[in-house]
Amino acid sequence: NQGNEANRTGSLLEKQVEVVFTSLGFHIKASSEDRGTMDLLEDRVLVKDAPYLTVYGTTGRSEFLAHDYLLGLSVRIECKWQGVPGSVDEKFPYIFMNATDTMKENEIVIILGGNGAKSAAKRWLKDAAKSSKVPQGKTIHVFSLEEFTDWAGKRFIR
Repeated sequence: NQGNEANRTGSLLEKQVEVVFTSLGFHIKASSEDRGTMDLLEDRVLVKDAPYLTVYGTTGRSEFLAHDYLLGLSVRIECKWQGVPGSVDEKFPYIFMNATDTMKENEIVIILGGNGAKSAAKRWLKDAAKSSKVPQGKTIHVFSLEEFTDWAGKRFIR
């Protein structure tokens, strides 16, 4: 059914993100394993299923939170897959509000996969990420998987 297909393809997007970070020397951990402390053997950690407080005051979860302790970077990563026309793009304002209002990280990446999201919705999200609605000192990136791969290779270079 369509829901199972969306979950499977969304998982493939997440696996591709994991491959990018693994190639950059990150160790992957579940959020239950992350203590937020520097491990001398693991100075680059990609935390899966990373919690945050939503604009509703409830716990939300991002697919990833990348910590590079030597570079002093923490980047929250949201993966949104929309293979066929549907409702994921209707969640873009919610994702954006969480990114601007409640996610503590100063750098947030939203990766859009698939070709099903409305082009107007993608354009809105990209424009919003570059707008004055983003608090000073915070950066929100909206990328395709290819754009993300290129960016990550440059952002996490030592």
